[in-house]
Amino acid sequence: MKIYILGICGTATGSLAILLKQKGHDVFGSDKNFYPPIYDLLKENNLILLNGFIEENIKKINPDIVIIGNAIVRGNPELEYILNNKIRFYSLPEALRHFFLWETKNIVITGTHGKTTTTSLISYIFEYAQKKFSFLIGGIPLDFKTSARFTPKSKYFIIEGDEYDTAFFDKRSKFIHYLPDTLIINNIEFDHADIFNTLEDIQKSFYHLVRTLPTKGLIIYNGDDKNIPPVLKELYCKRLSFGESEKNDLIISYQGLKNNMENAIFKFKGNEYYIKMKINGKHNILNAAASFLTAYHYRIPSNIIVEAIQNFSGVVRRLNILFNQNNKILIEDFAHHPTAIKYTIETVKNKYPDYELIYCQHLSNNTSYRNIHLEQYKICFQKAEKINFILNPRYYKLPDNEKLNLKELENHFSKERFRYFDNFVNLFNNLKPDLLNEKKQIILISSSGSLNEIKELLLKFFKEGE
Repeated sequence: MKIYILGICGTATGSLAILLKQKGHDVFGSDKNFYPPIYDLLKENNLILLNGFIEENIKKINPDIVIIGNAIVRGNPELEYILNNKIRFYSLPEALRHFFLWETKNIVITGTHGKTTTTSLISYIFEYAQKKFSFLIGGIPLDFKTSARFTPKSKYFIIEGDEYDTAFFDKRSKFIHYLPDTLIINNIEFDHADIFNTLEDIQKSFYHLVRTLPTKGLIIYNGDDKNIPPVLKELYCKRLSFGESEKNDLIISYQGLKNNMENAIFKFKGNEYYIKMKINGKHNILNAAASFLTAYHYRIPSNIIVEAIQNFSGVVRRLNILFNQNNKILIEDFAHHPTAIKYTIETVKNKYPDYELIYCQHLSNNTSYRNIHLEQYKICFQKAEKINFILNPRYYKLPDNEKLNLKELENHFSKERFRYFDNFVNLFNNLKPDLLNEKKQIILISSSGSLNEIKELLLKFFKEGE
């Protein structure tokens, strides 16, 4: 088929484009911005990319079907042409289900935090065990160098399940469409304030997802997360839990950081498994526990699982070190929710206790620049010596009663410790005086959006002194 993807440079839409191309379809797509790493993957896969949204794109390609990304809204010229001319269209999750998921046993990984890492780790374990499978991940695993892969005649599809809405015409969570045979729930917290009003709204979406599990299916979940039990009240399949408390099926005994490796003991079915991980952070031990139970369920030998966990390299933009010389370390991360930020800061301070941490948080999504997480921000940044916020322009368009109260944060942390900026250039210019010294310093930049501008400025400064 000739398939056109509207909004092709999103993480999920770009990944789907690669899958469809690998399955033999002719794939085209348009977007208003093309940026790495997804842009690079699309080019590597020889996809035809059209810059900008204009009617002529659709007329020129004349597709059999169109797949519409969830960032596309009414008023988009291509979307209006599609609707007016009754060109057949799918949302991204509908297309995934239609083209792939009816044919496979689906392992769906969900939760507010850790989805991408857990999906990547489960995929890596399956690869290590030489199983045939396809995958779609909301990031790029370092061990695969791609966010998606279609394997003909594969029995399994490993997919990251996002709770964000499906499309402009379908406000259900994406994961509702994914036909899980095995479902993993890492954790549940309030997020996505632009589409959910309360934690209960999010739990309702997870509850609906749980109800799609078949009786011969399996749910694997964090048994210590107090927000998960309400979504399990009508469960018709088997369950397995993981966590540190004794009530869980897999009990985690965290052993701490040794020789730059995270260490833990997993106690499961009367056996003890000694776990080591190259990727740091206690939260990644939880991701490994969910992955262990998933692989064990699919009859992968425990020794293979343990070896794979130890060899797993992680995911692009998850505490990736970009520069480390002359007492200066530049790290890139994806955290944006206060809980994830807290995990990130604790991990970095645990690994580099002698370094000053200069944390730079780009408030890139709708939740981050609202006042919802004000009190959590006061807590999650406590261990950072300096805190910098970069504001999304949409922040200024919010009503005053909805905006994040920056003055209150400034009063809480002090003006010397907490600063905020309108753009990355202003941030960089204010950082430079801080960095012209011999002190051991970590500059950690984090966002759910693009960080290319500040990365380039900082890398040039460290390498060339400019």
